Amino acid sequence: MNSIVAINTKINNLLLDKKLFLLFFGMLFFLKTSAQDFIVNKCVVDIYISEEGYFDVVENYDITFTAHKHGIFRTIRTNYDLFTEDSIQEKRKIKIRNIEVPNHKYEADFDFVQKISDNLQIKIGDKDKTIIGPQHYEIKYRVYNAFLFGDSQIRFYWNIKSDMWQTVFEKIDFNIHPPENLDVGLDNIFIYTGFSGETNETTEYDINYENGVFKAKSLPRFKSYSGQNVTVLLNLPMGSVKEIKPWWPFWTNYGWTLILAVLLVLFYWV
Repeated sequence: MNSIVAINTKINNLLLDKKLFLLFFGMLFFLKTSAQDFIVNKCVVDIYISEEGYFDVVENYDITFTAHKHGIFRTIRTNYDLFTEDSIQEKRKIKIRNIEVPNHKYEADFDFVQKISDNLQIKIGDKDKTIIGPQHYEIKYRVYNAFLFGDSQIRFYWNIKSDMWQTVFEKIDFNIHPPENLDVGLDNIFIYTGFSGETNETTEYDINYENGVFKAKSLPRFKSYSGQNVTVLLNLPMGSVKEIKPWWPFWTNYGWTLILAVLLVLFYWV
């Protein structure tokens, strides 16, 4: 009897060791696949809101490559499911223009690709050159059709860091520059971190309002991993930002279908 108990105990220990091994191997695999061979040591984002109805974004990244790579991809979500002031779900398609990546080679999706895709991708790097160690990237672009206009306020909602980054961010700071002479304060800004769907305000940020600028700094305990977001919501007074309405809404939302129709006609004619 004792020998049978000993055998069962040994089998259970082996099964436990196997589970621990698989768990450890899975964690290593997750860290390897989510790291993309680089870490973002620091990210600083400046957003300049224009009263003309758009905003400019300047992103600065201090990155350390742990293996030889050609560069990075910056993917920006352009198709959103948002909720209006009346809690009505609304689809929103934003436009990205004026893309710049100073001191680096880059390629960005064309306007037609943006219309039919849910994301805009900026490929940064040189296919004939690899890099390793610390690197700095600055990315600039302008965003249209991103404000939510309600009956009592205008909502500015933006992912400072999206869940599509497959690496770890050790620090993310950002500054929001509203139009001048606005009556706004700290009770108008909200920051959310974590996985998509989490609605609790974060406790990982220190927020200040100085000289007309919202300044948000991540605390020392902060880290953002693959699949996690850093999102900001800022409520602005009515009339502070112009609502840009397209002269032909069908073209804005479905113009790409007309282009496809023309191409099909030309193909049939040929």
